[in-house]
Amino acid sequence: MNISNNELKNKGIMLGIYRHKKDQYKIFDEMSELKSLAETCGYHITQKFIQKRTTPHPQYYFGKGKLEEIMTQIDTKTSQAIICNDSISAVQKQKIEELTGFPVLDRFHIILSIFSQRAFSLEGKLQLKLAELQYQMPRLQGKGIEMSRQRGGIGTRGPGEMKLEQDRRHIKQEMGRIKRKLIKIKEQNNIRRKQRNTSEMPLVAVVGYTNAGKSSLVNAFIDISISGQDRKKVLFADQVFSSLEINFRKIMLPDKFEFLVLDTVGFIKKLPHELVEAFNTTLHEISYADLILNVIDGSSAHREMHEETTLQILSDIECDHIPILTVMNKRDLLSTNPAYLTNKESVQWISTKNSEDIKRLIGQIKDTLINYSRVKTFQIPYHRLDLLEYARKNGNITEIDYSENRVVFKGVFEEKAKKLNKWLVEEA
Repeated sequence: MNISNNELKNKGIMLGIYRHKKDQYKIFDEMSELKSLAETCGYHITQKFIQKRTTPHPQYYFGKGKLEEIMTQIDTKTSQAIICNDSISAVQKQKIEELTGFPVLDRFHIILSIFSQRAFSLEGKLQLKLAELQYQMPRLQGKGIEMSRQRGGIGTRGPGEMKLEQDRRHIKQEMGRIKRKLIKIKEQNNIRRKQRNTSEMPLVAVVGYTNAGKSSLVNAFIDISISGQDRKKVLFADQVFSSLEINFRKIMLPDKFEFLVLDTVGFIKKLPHELVEAFNTTLHEISYADLILNVIDGSSAHREMHEETTLQILSDIECDHIPILTVMNKRDLLSTNPAYLTNKESVQWISTKNSEDIKRLIGQIKDTLINYSRVKTFQIPYHRLDLLEYARKNGNITEIDYSENRVVFKGVFEEKAKKLNKWLVEEA
């Protein structure tokens, strides 16, 4: 299933279908994205062809006549590959290859190839293997029928039919084995999640379209953090899906305010359904976040589509109730500098290369977390002012009132700050 090194040297052409006139503008975005995905796999896209059809042709994806016409418009002497914007059947792949003489890939193959290169954890590898088997299962029938016609008579079972049953049984067994392993890994993840939750440290999830600059932003947070732990930078590169792994880092600000940041896999439009389950399982950690940073490439011509896709995925995984701060990244790539704040207070323009931008964003993150966190109120006598310093070291004081007989302060504090429990008067 993985694309070979020989294929990676190929030039390629792309085929895409749109079904309704209202979808015509979307197909150009999808084809532009597919081109970027294919280039990540090492393909040089020379041409793209788009056809309006109610449904893909059951054998040739495009109509047979259109494919024959395309063959007259391309240079068949150079090495070529055909990449379809949708998932195709085994029959479609076979028929197109027979007609054109070129290897045929679809959107699933391209994305799976990238995912396979980026998955390093056992869980990620198992999820991708499961997705590959789910893709293969309905595509076994074509080969089985073809083989069964080689021999047989009335009432007999040909070798193709027997081979088909064997292949199906083997794939089902392998899928069952992988699912059992994933259940065990999920149980282990739940244990680690409970351990994180006991610290009551706020969790900030960094999400967004692939290659929007999420990992660069997390690394910028790490540069500001004064924590002696979790200083290791997260992997990033200027390419789609530079990493499929989720990463947690503890961030401690100079004023000792702490939060946990989660770097997630990049989102993408039109993800093949076989990969949706693996993709959503990876994103499950987002549902435990106190705040979501939706990072968008502000320099992209497709930024509105990227934001729409991200918000739709957050809704699909039932995370749209979590507070969201929209971060428009890469303002340094724009010819005109946008305002730091738009007319929406929840939108911030930044460049991860600008330390002042990061500090401003950190301040907004802190304010938002405090507003949505469980703020506790304490009342202490003046002879216990030592508890104020203790509170500052173990949390963040947001408000202090010095009255005649007592000091009342509010804030967000770590679970380990047990000395304060005696003086707790109410919870907001």
